[in-house]
Amino acid sequence: MHCYFVLAGNADIPVIYHVERVREGKSFATRTVQARQRGKPIFTTTMSFVRENSGGRQRVEHASEMPDMAGPMEEEQDLRSPQGSEGPFQSQRIDILNYDSARPHEKKTRQWVKARGRISPGGGHQAHLSALAYMSDSYFIGTVARVHRLWRYAAPRNADGSKATATIDEEVVKKLRSMDDDTLARMQGMDADVIDE
Repeated sequence: MHCYFVLAGNADIPVIYHVERVREGKSFATRTVQARQRGKPIFTTTMSFVRENSGGRQRVEHASEMPDMAGPMEEEQDLRSPQGSEGPFQSQRIDILNYDSARPHEKKTRQWVKARGRISPGGGHQAHLSALAYMSDSYFIGTVARVHRLWRYAAPRNADGSKATATIDEEVVKKLRSMDDDTLARMQGMDADVIDE
């Protein structure tokens, strides 16, 4: 699946999906889908589907080994709900591996993620794959910010390089300063350099 978000969507306007059958084979099928609002594409995707077990008897599979690390903390305050309290899953950040490296591609961000409830047994294996795709997609942009040490509350700079008026609310700053480092470290976007600042 390759997806492109073209324009911002509006939740109050119906979305029209246009599906094009690109290829229909015995084992593979390809589709393009365009989501439209007000006659303009807001999202487009190309998807390939393969019939289950159509690859023959011999299969090649591999996976990276699970790194040796402590399991997630089970206390409720350690679990984050990225999509709000009614979201479908909860997560917990793990410290970045090679965080002190000057080369972002050497760093690895990690996250414990779990479904808030049970994934429908009726959906079978495909339901679990879909849930995994949804979960992994939710952290992609945040990974970039963490690896490059971009803090979303950073004060803007003037043309001469001096700090401009801060855009973060002073009450939020007071609340963050009142928290201990362990609590801050469990929050989204709060890596060591952010806490220091």
